[in-house]
Amino acid sequence: MKFNKKYTDYWQKTVLNSIDGTKIPGPNEAEIYLKQMKIKVDDKILDLGCSYGRFLENLKQKTSQVYGVDPDPFAVSKAKKKNYIEVIQGTAESTTFPDGFFNKIFAWLVFDVVNLEQTLVEMHRIMKLDGLLLFTGKNNNYFEDDILGFTAEKNAYLKNFPNHFTDVSLLINKCNIFGFAVQNIYIFPQRGDFGVNKHIEINRELDLPNRFYEFLIILSKIDSQSYSTNLSIGENLTSKFSHTAKTFAKKSNYLQVHNLFEDLGIT
Repeated sequence: MKFNKKYTDYWQKTVLNSIDGTKIPGPNEAEIYLKQMKIKVDDKILDLGCSYGRFLENLKQKTSQVYGVDPDPFAVSKAKKKNYIEVIQGTAESTTFPDGFFNKIFAWLVFDVVNLEQTLVEMHRIMKLDGLLLFTGKNNNYFEDDILGFTAEKNAYLKNFPNHFTDVSLLINKCNIFGFAVQNIYIFPQRGDFGVNKHIEINRELDLPNRFYEFLIILSKIDSQSYSTNLSIGENLTSKFSHTAKTFAKKSNYLQVHNLFEDLGIT
């Protein structure tokens, strides 16, 4: 699946009426967590993966300095018709904005489809010292009885939709290597919980449970040194398939997850 008009049209319809009946978290839910970013009226904020401008009104209520970036030229053309300061075509891994440009970065339902390591390096580059980055994603180990979560993972793979699963514990442990510190952590146990704001706030790393479906993290930039996009921590922060799907495949005597998904088919 490429980021193009087809994908943007699909996404715009899905956020209004998801296939499995769960509510996709949107502007109302975002408002709850944006309060944690303490956005000032003169802050420059980046709407990363802005698409057609779904969250612009949330951000404009807090600052007039809202910029957007998206890889899909069709989405960019739609967003440019709205009241952003500027919208450019680019990726999370390479935005082309100047160094230290933003006070805040907002990335809602974006980090599932990016190279996480390269994106963290780029976010650090374009952010001011003490700036904040809010992003969401899927955990690589969700509950085995989360049938909606498993089905969503399977269907996304079979439809060739981009979908990454994050080792959240490793991310929290290693974020300092990318020049960040954790400010806030929220987790959503099952698929669908995020859309109804059924969350658990994590106050200490030790309190992070092993299994949950989605997460929202706010990081702060803690240094001004430069980092290479080739930065490696020796471990993978993300994986193509979740640990849960790998467990299902093993229990069902499949050597590879994709074989299990292909045999089950789209449901």
